[in-house]
Amino acid sequence: MNCPSGPAAKPVAGNEFRRLQQLMAVCPRLAADGYKIRAVALYFGLLGLTRSLLKWWMPSAAVWIEKERGGCAYFAAADLDRRIVYSRMKMTGQES
Repeated sequence: MNCPSGPAAKPVAGNEFRRLQQLMAVCPRLAADGYKIRAVALYFGLLGLTRSLLKWWMPSAAVWIEKERGGCAYFAAADLDRRIVYSRMKMTGQES
């Protein structure tokens, strides 16, 4: 994975998850990718539903929910990075 870590790494906002999914759709899929990103997408959707339901009764939950949504987006960004690296390696192998 080529995702930056440490102080230079920027957190990924939860609202970027859907866009990252769209980008992943145009990258070749890896064999073990299918169920993982679907599970994260389901969790992301449940977080959105929970946010909608709890915003009236428990506004303090919004901070936790956004942190979790950011984690989902980070997972998607890392998966996208893996797919890009895989595509590059595959292209390099075909050209050699």
